[in-house]
Amino acid sequence: GTDGSAVMADQAFIMYRIAVMAVNGNARIVPLDGMRHDLPAMASDIDATTRLVFIANPNNPTGTRVTHEELVQFLDRVPEEALVVVDEAYREYVVETDYPDTLSLLKANRRIAILRTFSKIYGLAGLRLGYALTAPGVVQACDKVRSPFNTSSVAQAAGLAALDDTAHVTRSRDYNTAERQFLQGELTRLGVGFTPSVANFILIDTGRDADAVFAAMLERGVIVRPMRAYNLPRSIRVTVGTRAESLVFLSALTETLKPR
Repeated sequence: GTDGSAVMADQAFIMYRIAVMAVNGNARIVPLDGMRHDLPAMASDIDATTRLVFIANPNNPTGTRVTHEELVQFLDRVPEEALVVVDEAYREYVVETDYPDTLSLLKANRRIAILRTFSKIYGLAGLRLGYALTAPGVVQACDKVRSPFNTSSVAQAAGLAALDDTAHVTRSRDYNTAERQFLQGELTRLGVGFTPSVANFILIDTGRDADAVFAAMLERGVIVRPMRAYNLPRSIRVTVGTRAESLVFLSALTETLKPR
């Protein structure tokens, strides 16, 4: 029925909204505060109908994070009936020490579901493999509605191999941190606005229509993601790549944004 609601942030991963609408749920959208999840405002928006709360951490597309302390204070305000879904798709990129230890919160019987994926730092996006960590009761409920054989044997084998390859994760994280700092430094030097990121992408405010920027960049062989769907019509999101890719991107961006 339509009696259940889910609370989420505006400019958080758009699939939360779509998933809630697909089951006729009521999606409650809470504005960000300085491009970050406004957890106190989200807590205030929870009522007797709320069954789910979505928190993307780090958040896609803004690249911002909520801290352990902020999450704990938030969970203290969440009623028993609501499940807090913490989407940690980009968690492996975070080097900040204040990032939440969600596993310890789950072990302390907090009502949370932790979502993780092999699509990002592990590089297995095409295999569509991810997992949730949550309470047994929630697992049983999910099992009732998931499609049978929802992961392939090949994906599972790759996932197990990826979990053993800690060197790859460390190397990728270190490279991403250095290259993100380089990109953010260059954007600052160019006077281009952006939101400082803890993930492997940067949200950039181009100061003009992002769809036009996207088209102009595409002509220069660079694909960025325009953010109109996220109600950020002047922003693009760019993935942190190799140094060579960064230089091509920066050159195309400079050409695209230079005064006519």
